[in-house]
Amino acid sequence: NTWAAEYTTVSDFREARCRAFHETRCNRGAYCNFMHIKHIPRAIKRRVVREMYDDHPEYLGQTAKKSKKDKDKERRSRSRRRDKEKKEKDRDRDRGERTDAPPARQTSEERRAMIASWNAEKEGGAVA
Repeated sequence: NTWAAEYTTVSDFREARCRAFHETRCNRGAYCNFMHIKHIPRAIKRRVVREMYDDHPEYLGQTAKKSKKDKDKERRSRSRRRDKEKKEKDRDRDRGERTDAPPARQTSEERRAMIASWNAEKEGGAVA
């Protein structure tokens, strides 16, 4: 068997992808003229990129170079900080305190009095 490859310019690889394969229903198999792109899980992509930079640190920028020890230390401190914030939030919730709660709603009379005092301040007068 000999292969006769034809090269063509592809400006958008989404158009070169087999839609039937993407929808798991392409029955042409090896005879399909479109690309059958397989999904690669995000965790594997991350691991491959991390390994690539571990093997070839010369591609990292000067500021991005950190030792494995520094990365682990940073990861641990970030994790500790997150845990501490969560504990504080849980403690506040258990006490009945809400740090993100809006202020208590005012009555109409209180709002009118506040607006009147703002207007008086704006005009330079005193508030009664």
